[in-house]
Amino acid sequence: MIEQAFGKPLEEIFSEFNPQAVGAATIGQAHEARLKGSNKTVIVKIQYPEVRRLFGLDFSTLKKFVRLAQPEHAPLFDEFEEAFQIEFDFRSEARALDIIGKMKICRSIRQGLIELSNHIGVHSNDEKQKQYTRAI
Repeated sequence: MIEQAFGKPLEEIFSEFNPQAVGAATIGQAHEARLKGSNKTVIVKIQYPEVRRLFGLDFSTLKKFVRLAQPEHAPLFDEFEEAFQIEFDFRSEARALDIIGKMKICRSIRQGLIELSNHIGVHSNDEKQKQYTRAI
């Protein structure tokens, strides 16, 4: 999956890549790696295959039930679905982290990101990033 998103073998991107996930959540998992060339330690976040489609099916079923049982709440579930879609966009997350990182109050968590695809993100792996990842 990573090689497909990058369009090249893992060995050309990373000098080290830990196949054991250092963290996992509902939509994906995170791996530690070291960038080839700069030797910078990074966190590689990978979305599970099919997770976006499966969430879509779950929301579709849930919204049908809500429309039947309590139609007055249907607009709220449309908003929930839209909010969840944002979670699948790692590029959007990277932009948000960059904006937060530029704020003086949050300068210590500024992220360096290499945009690869909407499903894989590479973040700087400093101690603040580790704490942020664990908090999620």
